[in-house]
Amino acid sequence: MTLKLASGSYDNTIRFWDPSTGNCNPSETIKLTSAPNCIEITEAKDKIVVGMNNCVKIIDIAKPDNPQRSFDTNFKGNVTAVGCFSKGDKAIYTACEDGGLRIFDLRAKNVVKEHKNNKPINCAALHPNESSIVFGDEGGVVTKWDLNKDNEHKNTIESDYSIRTITMSSSL
Repeated sequence: MTLKLASGSYDNTIRFWDPSTGNCNPSETIKLTSAPNCIEITEAKDKIVVGMNNCVKIIDIAKPDNPQRSFDTNFKGNVTAVGCFSKGDKAIYTACEDGGLRIFDLRAKNVVKEHKNNKPINCAALHPNESSIVFGDEGGVVTKWDLNKDNEHKNTIESDYSIRTITMSSSL
């Protein structure tokens, strides 16, 4: 299967689409136990990382009925962002309404770094060189978490409005 576009919806499914035709193949639909909040396809394009309420699942796209990994004891609330580090699909990051930004080592199957925020985190983006994660929270603050120094730098964007989405580009 050539992956072009994946979507998640409130009917607890992930669908794969061919953008050139707008068609979805029903046999490529993944059924979940709850609605996906966020999804990301791994760099190898063989797995999809799914953030849901109180859990993250890593699903083999070729065998979707048997999640490769499930992390469900680390979260209290909706997982609002997921992402993959590019070096061999060995680590993922997650952001959650519980204020936790976590990095999981997929080989050890546990959290290797965690940043606790005092407000729910709504979105996160990995810097292109993978040295930091920028995230936005419910209180209107954008924070850069330096993964090498394990410290943060905050910039208040608009204290009256929550940050809903964020992205980063190496060309900016």
